[in-house]
Amino acid sequence: MVNCPRCGTPNPDQTADCLACKASLGGQRFAQALDAARPPPPPPPPSALRPPAQPADLTPLTAAPAPIVGLPPLTALGAASGQAEVQSFLEQARRRSRRRRLTAAAVSVLLVTAGAVYLGFSARSERQRQAAALFLKDFGDVESGPLASFWRCTVRARQSDVHRASDNLVVMEALTRAFNADPEHQPTDLERKCLPLLALAEARLGALAPPTAFVQPVDALELQLGAVRRAFVRYIERLTALREQTAREQALLAAARVFHGGARTDPSATAAGYVHALRCAIPALPKMAQQVRQPPDTQALVEHIYNTCKDEPRFAARLRDDCASALADAQPDRLVTLVQRRMSGDDRDVSALEDCFRRAGREAFGEALDAVGKSWVDYRNAIKGVFSRIVEFGGKAAAGS
Repeated sequence: MVNCPRCGTPNPDQTADCLACKASLGGQRFAQALDAARPPPPPPPPSALRPPAQPADLTPLTAAPAPIVGLPPLTALGAASGQAEVQSFLEQARRRSRRRRLTAAAVSVLLVTAGAVYLGFSARSERQRQAAALFLKDFGDVESGPLASFWRCTVRARQSDVHRASDNLVVMEALTRAFNADPEHQPTDLERKCLPLLALAEARLGALAPPTAFVQPVDALELQLGAVRRAFVRYIERLTALREQTAREQALLAAARVFHGGARTDPSATAAGYVHALRCAIPALPKMAQQVRQPPDTQALVEHIYNTCKDEPRFAARLRDDCASALADAQPDRLVTLVQRRMSGDDRDVSALEDCFRRAGREAFGEALDAVGKSWVDYRNAIKGVFSRIVEFGGKAAAGS
C-alpha cells in the first residue's frame, strides 16, 4: 500500500494518483522504494537484550513496563523523509546539468575567441609585411640614390659602387687617389658638392615612416650618418692643409716625366730642374749615374728611393718641402748632362716617387683619413642592420645591403 503524502489515505501499490485527493503518488512510491532498499539495522548485542536484575522489592504489577535497553528508537518512515531525499537527488541532477551547460558555453567562447584572435593576427601580419615591403622600397631608393651619389662624389667616380665596397681600405685608397689626382679642387668639391648629397640623404631618410621593427636600426643609421659628416669635415680640413704640399709633389712628378720625354714644353730647363731636385735629396746621384753600364738604367736610383722612403719617414717630406725649390734651377751643368745621358728614358723612378709620396700621404692624412674609414665601416653595418630586419617578416635579408 502507498500512503498519500497529502491526505494520508492508503492506496494500492500501482495507483498513480491518490483515490481520495488525486495527489500524485510517484514521489511517495519512490521514497518507499528507497526505504525498502535500505538494509535492516544490525541486531543489538546479546548483552543489550538481557533484562536488568530485579531489585528485592518488586515493582507493583500496576507500574508501566520499562523500555528495553539497547534497541534504537523507532522512527516512522513517513512521506516527509522520502520527499526530502527525492528533492535532494533532483537538485544534484540540476546542478550537474547546469555545470555541463556552463562548461560547454565556456569552451565555445574560448574557441570563438581563439578563432577571432588567429584571424586578427593573420590579417595584422599581412598588413605588417606589406608595410615592411613598402618601407624597404623607399629605403632602398635612398640608399641607392643620394647615399650612393655621396660616396661616389667623395672618390670622383661616377660609376663606382664605393658605397658597397668590400672593405674600408678600398674607400680610403680611392679617397687618396682622388686627392692626389686633383689636390687643388678636391677639398672644395668635398665641401660644396659631396656633403650636400649627404644632407639630402639624411633629409629623405628622416621623412620616412618606418614600421615598428625598423625604428631602432633606422635611428642607428641616422646617428651614423651624422658621424660620417663629422669625419669628412675633419678630413676636408686636413686636405686643405696638405694642398700646398701635394702641389709640390705634383710639380716634381711632372718634371720627372719631362726628364724622361713625357712632355715637350721646354724639356731642357725642366729636366735640369728635376736633376737638381734629385741631387738635393740624394747626394749619391752622380755616383749612381757613373756606374750605369748600359743606359738608360735607373735601377740604382729606383732601389734607393724605395728603400730610403721605407726606412726614413722624412725622405718624402725632404724631397717635397726642401728640394722642390731646386726645380727652378735650370742650369744644364755637367751633372745634368751625365744623368740625362745615363738615365733619361727609363722612367721607373717616376713610379718609385709616386709610391713614396702615396705612402707619405697616408701618414700625412693621419687620423683624419682613419676616421673616415672607420665611419664607413659603421655606416655599412648600420645599412645591413636595416635590411636584416626583413627576416622578421618571413623574407631573406637583403645584402645590399
